[in-house]
Amino acid sequence: MNIARFFANVIKWLRGHNCGLLQAMYQQGKLVYLDQERAVLVFSTAVAVPILTQPRHMQDGSRAFQQVAGHAVTVEPMDKNDPRVQAYVKAVLMAQHNRHRLRASLSHQRHR
Repeated sequence: MNIARFFANVIKWLRGHNCGLLQAMYQQGKLVYLDQERAVLVFSTAVAVPILTQPRHMQDGSRAFQQVAGHAVTVEPMDKNDPRVQAYVKAVLMAQHNRHRLRASLSHQRHR
């Protein structure tokens, strides 16, 4: 499942479970990183991160991600200016590049 579809399913789950504020806040953000343990959400509004890092919202967000992923996921809301955001974006780009290279190599080997 691609990351955009995954995030849409998280938002859909929140909508169906009376988490309206969290749903509205998540719709303003972007899921930039997702692995087996962590989901990094980036927000351009300064008020989003302090609100989303409140314990209740962290619990509800983690629960929504867990329901969609099928396992526990730690949600990490970040401001777009947080220097860690670029590291996560770079990790995603590197992973995509490596997957592309692997597919090309496997395809080349099959056609030999």
